[in-house]
Amino acid sequence: MKTDSKALRVATLFAAFASMAAITAGLTGCDKLEALLHGNRCVLSDRVIHPGMAAEVAVEGGPSGRACCIRCAITYAQQTGKKVRVTSVTDYKTHKPLAPDRAFYVTGSDVAPCVGPPMEASAGRRGCCLLGFDRCTPSTVAFSDLQDAIRFQREHGGRIETFPELARSSGGGLVAARR
Repeated sequence: MKTDSKALRVATLFAAFASMAAITAGLTGCDKLEALLHGNRCVLSDRVIHPGMAAEVAVEGGPSGRACCIRCAITYAQQTGKKVRVTSVTDYKTHKPLAPDRAFYVTGSDVAPCVGPPMEASAGRRGCCLLGFDRCTPSTVAFSDLQDAIRFQREHGGRIETFPELARSSGGGLVAARR
């Protein structure tokens, strides 16, 4: 009986701990938990897809579905040499899908949702974190309205581009789906 009682206590403590961890993660906006629960992962990089950044893609002879951002699709095309057809991008401001060739893109701003927060040093210590490469940089944010893109650029930097310019930067591997 003592063994059963001890096992029950351990199981109860484990369940309580797991519940508290899930509740805490949910309250703090844990992206990874959200992604696990809702399948909100990039088909190209397995990263969490942030609102306002997703792109619908289909890779020639490869995966299709939601990508974390259009920059991830550009990098994928560059690295694999495969054509990546983009069927839609997400307006950063409204979170609504739009045709990739009708969007205005701000590339290289200080907003990079796919990239994790920079590492911080402990109090009194100096820290260093060197980022040599990240598949989702420079960030590329889509807007349906040119004025929204201009306002965003003024606040966060970067340059405004069109889809043909993005396609050229991919080495020709990025193509917009015809509607």
